[in-house]
Amino acid sequence: MTTVTLTKAIGGHTKGATINVTPGVAAYLTNTGHVEETSAPIEETDAKPAGNASVEAWHDYALRNGHTEAELDGLKRDDIKTLIG
Repeated sequence: MTTVTLTKAIGGHTKGATINVTPGVAAYLTNTGHVEETSAPIEETDAKPAGNASVEAWHDYALRNGHTEAELDGLKRDDIKTLIG
């Protein structure tokens, strides 16, 4: 987990809140300007699931790597694989 301090409110958290997030979410928050600072470096994300892994495995992987529930809603496994690249 990575600790971040928010510069903007997001997901029910207020500006200035310090929260623990996965490295993928920390990268997303940093890239979108929501993070003021991190107390630990953003780590590399984990390996992609096997190509034939379940839709749940791909969904969880996508969430850990900065994608949102809204982006993934209703997508099938192959759609998620295409989104991730």
